[in-house]
Amino acid sequence: MISPNHTRIARQYFTPAFCLFFFLLQVGVASATPLSSSRVRQDLWDQFVAANGPWIPDWNENGTLRRAVGSGIRVAIGSIENQADALMASRGFLSSHGSLLGFDLDQGELIHCTRGRDLWFVLLRQRLEGLEVVGSQVDLRIHESGVLSLFGGEGVALRPPPSLVPGIAAVEAGSVVLDALMSQGFTPVLTQDPILKIHPMENQEGPLLVFHVTAENSNPIDSWDAFVDAQTGGLLHLLSRRADASVSGHVTAFGSGTGPPTLFPPQLLSMNNLVVRIPNGTETLTDPDGSFVLELPGPGPLEIVARLQGPWVDVSSTLGGNLVLRTTVSDGDRVSLTLNRDSINERTLAQVNAHFQTTFVHDWLKGVSPEMGRIDLPVLCRVNLAGRCNAFYVSNTINFLQAGGNCLNSSYETFIYHEYGHFADDRYGGIRNPSLSEGLADIVATFASGQPLMGKGYRGTSEALRSVERTEKWPALRCESLHCVGLTAAGFAWKVRQELIKRQEDAGRVIAEEIVINTILANNNRIPDFVIEVFLLDDDDGNLLNGTPHGELLHEAALSQGFLHVPRLPRVESIEPATSDTFRGSRITFTGGGFAGNETEVLIDGQSTRVLEKAGDHSCVIESPLATDVGPVDLKIVNAFGELLIPGGFDYQSPPRVFGPSRILVGESATLRVGGPKNSDFVLIASVEDAGSVLAPQGVPLDIGPRQRVLADTVFGPDLPLSETGLAEVSFRVPRHALMHGGAELGSRPIFFQAVIFPDSGPPLVSPTLTLPLEP
Repeated sequence: MISPNHTRIARQYFTPAFCLFFFLLQVGVASATPLSSSRVRQDLWDQFVAANGPWIPDWNENGTLRRAVGSGIRVAIGSIENQADALMASRGFLSSHGSLLGFDLDQGELIHCTRGRDLWFVLLRQRLEGLEVVGSQVDLRIHESGVLSLFGGEGVALRPPPSLVPGIAAVEAGSVVLDALMSQGFTPVLTQDPILKIHPMENQEGPLLVFHVTAENSNPIDSWDAFVDAQTGGLLHLLSRRADASVSGHVTAFGSGTGPPTLFPPQLLSMNNLVVRIPNGTETLTDPDGSFVLELPGPGPLEIVARLQGPWVDVSSTLGGNLVLRTTVSDGDRVSLTLNRDSINERTLAQVNAHFQTTFVHDWLKGVSPEMGRIDLPVLCRVNLAGRCNAFYVSNTINFLQAGGNCLNSSYETFIYHEYGHFADDRYGGIRNPSLSEGLADIVATFASGQPLMGKGYRGTSEALRSVERTEKWPALRCESLHCVGLTAAGFAWKVRQELIKRQEDAGRVIAEEIVINTILANNNRIPDFVIEVFLLDDDDGNLLNGTPHGELLHEAALSQGFLHVPRLPRVESIEPATSDTFRGSRITFTGGGFAGNETEVLIDGQSTRVLEKAGDHSCVIESPLATDVGPVDLKIVNAFGELLIPGGFDYQSPPRVFGPSRILVGESATLRVGGPKNSDFVLIASVEDAGSVLAPQGVPLDIGPRQRVLADTVFGPDLPLSETGLAEVSFRVPRHALMHGGAELGSRPIFFQAVIFPDSGPPLVSPTLTLPLEP
């Protein structure tokens, strides 16, 4: 569990490069245009979009393109078969579009070019005037089909420093860092001579020339990256590379594979990839079931030694000594070796479990991503360290503390998987975002163990340290720890895994592992970028905006975790109803996708509509606007990523209707509105049930029968044509002496209104009845 020491970690994490070879050029170089103004940036981007179709940009503060995803650009004639093809395609793209990144091809130094699933991850860093630009990274994602689906860059310096001659000596820079650490109580040493680099952070003259200083401390174990201004000697950043955690519980595991011995008693394990050797002679490795064949130099007897070392892990115990088993054998012997048969205790269990689980999680990661070759080295696993309630990763070592303070020994299953997840993250470009690294480490722990609990049994009970099923939503404003923020990523990943398993069983599990775990190769700097990488890895054609094979599922998981800005064009499955009259206010329900976010807008015939409600990403209810024409009109839905146009997708009708107040008061003026096809004539009909007669507003008596009398045009004057909007108003007053007529009492009786519309052509149209109370 990683919980960086906040007293020693600065604002941003820069990790030294681990792949130091140049990105050789085989094509011409297009000079990067300085993007010092938004106008230049927009002009370049407009040209790019005009040539390549819709893309979604995200800009750095200096005007360079941080990240863009879109409809895909073909960068290879055929498919990308190998690393050489991927690099050639990358060179061709950057030679044409490096200006958007503020990046020249001759400034590129390859970090790595690796395939994950069907996607090639090409990562570069920038060099100016022969010096590395600290923290710079240019990203390309190319689908195996030869289509580029993402590009961008961060930390790119648009110009070199004004001077490349340092004002202080390298030894002075080293002294600045050592003095700063000693003032904090450490006794550090430099791990290498300070290296001159360029920092993209600018002052008025431009980027800074800096010395990169690395140091380490043996007790307590820690290491640092530091950056010192090479002109002034000022300390810019002092960054701890140690990521540690406080584990409030008791942890041990031997033979259970799923938890501490308080829940799962220790059992005999087959030790895979463990070194068996002859002292000062040959050695071999055990196979997955623990078997080995060791060639002897003679018939024997000879001593052989088994210890907890292997190609992927080297276990070292700082308490009680390293576990070693020695025995004497002769030619033809079949021996059975049990490392700690006579000493099953906390210290030996921690060692055995460290080797067993580290080997397991390495092999599991390689099974998911066979190209993840950068983890193919022995990580130093320190166990039984002095202290309590802790486990941490630092500088290619995973470290676990002995029991104490109500905590069990931290060397077991999910804790080991978690720390190894940090190691894998670090191997692919460095830990750029500690919160995201926490999330990735929890993903490795839960995906590899197949259950959602991190640190299950840490108190010796079934209680867990945390669960990826109970997480905060992004942007995690209520979180007070890196682990809590990282759970937004882990929660999304777990939802994806579970839903794919639900739909496709074990095949779904495999897909989830491939599209989530391979994001480690991307070396992302933000959690929302990690989410987009999952979509990219699920994509099958390099065009992210036309959807991915499991896009609906991924969007559901992303939205449930609060990630609203995931690439998704609007999509409509149904419109209910797809017709409306020409009057404002009908409820129209759209189902489909792409409705989440405040940017979503529905336009009918070019008019914006009022959104009444949304049900996540998949449903939107709007209020229809007023129309002037009948017939089909265009429907458009716009969100942050694009628009969907459905020509003639909505139909306006114009049935006649009568609108009025809630009641008619005798003696008071009332206004009725008649609606129908515009520029039509109409006659208004009124009736009072069971009444013999009623007085018209002018005082002219009209005989009426039950629900059948016309208030003739002699009452209201000439017919009023309907206006351009299809509405006409008619005002009248029912006089007080109309309450009694012919012995019939009309007070409190309802009055019924209908309109007969006479359109330009066709038969008359009769409106539904409007019933209004007639009250004194």
